[in-house]
Amino acid sequence: MKRLILFMTLFLALSILFPNPISAKGSDVTTDSRELMVHDALMLFLLDPLDKAIGNYYSKMLLEIPTVYWMGNW
Repeated sequence: MKRLILFMTLFLALSILFPNPISAKGSDVTTDSRELMVHDALMLFLLDPLDKAIGNYYSKMLLEIPTVYWMGNW
């Protein structure tokens, strides 16, 4: 038990005396990647046909037609 207390105290003291600096590199969120822009354009182009096709398919099984929506940048 004494070893555990000694170890915890030593660990805490070393953590305070020699902190590990952590730095994160920020990403530029103002510009989208080309892949994301193509994905966005494709989803906007296909959203209406997808909504109609899913509505036609599920109308036989469900009382309410599911809504297909797109949140934008995932």
